[in-house]
Amino acid sequence: MTGAAVVPYLPMRLAGGGYQIRLLPALRDFPGTDRLADMTRVIRIIEDHVATEPSQYLWIRPRFEKRPAPLPDIY
Repeated sequence: MTGAAVVPYLPMRLAGGGYQIRLLPALRDFPGTDRLADMTRVIRIIEDHVATEPSQYLWIRPRFEKRPAPLPDIY
């Protein structure tokens, strides 16, 4: 919307305390004309990062807090 570069950053907790932040190159041609393709691209970056060290992943928000009937509550 503003034309600013989108630079993915990937945090990693360090064993001795603190964090390491890895900056990826700015995404080229982003955003594009296809919102679904843009979101898929961003999610793939996150998935790849989580796959390298799954124990680092922390989901702090109940994503599926309001599932429609007849789906059971997963929490």
